[in-house]
Amino acid sequence: MKKILMMIAIATAIHAEYFKLMVTSFNPNLYRTDEGIYIETRMCVVVGNDMEAVLDYESYRGIYGNTIRFVSGEECDVVRVFR
Repeated sequence: MKKILMMIAIATAIHAEYFKLMVTSFNPNLYRTDEGIYIETRMCVVVGNDMEAVLDYESYRGIYGNTIRFVSGEECDVVRVFR
């Protein structure tokens, strides 16, 4: 029983897709990380360089439920993440 609970806990931890990032606004609704990853958003007006943010992203969600949250407290919908 303990093994099963441990496996469920590990699977849940691995499944969580939260990433702490530093992003720069590249174009309207487009942000870039230092690693060269692009984050496309929808109707997002946050502008700045090297902003701390948390990306909550899972590819199966589509454009609903994926978000990027900035330290300023603003939150934007994420359309896609790509290189």
